[in-house]
Amino acid sequence: MSTEPRIFPIGEMDGFYVDKRFDRTVHVTFDTEDVIVIDVFNTALAAHEPIGETLSIVEINLKSGAARIVKN
Repeated sequence: MSTEPRIFPIGEMDGFYVDKRFDRTVHVTFDTEDVIVIDVFNTALAAHEPIGETLSIVEINLKSGAARIVKN
């Protein structure tokens, strides 16, 4: 079993995380002060190049706890 992390942040690319095992990129950012948006891309290369497709977009309201799937 490898001790290397499977999911890791991409250096100075704030909010981007790559999962090497599943070849996916996740981008997490704030849409507003109380809403987080999570984008999941179909390739790890999406963190470095403008390629790949968005598989899913989820908005989470931190005040209400409501989650909304924008794209599935």
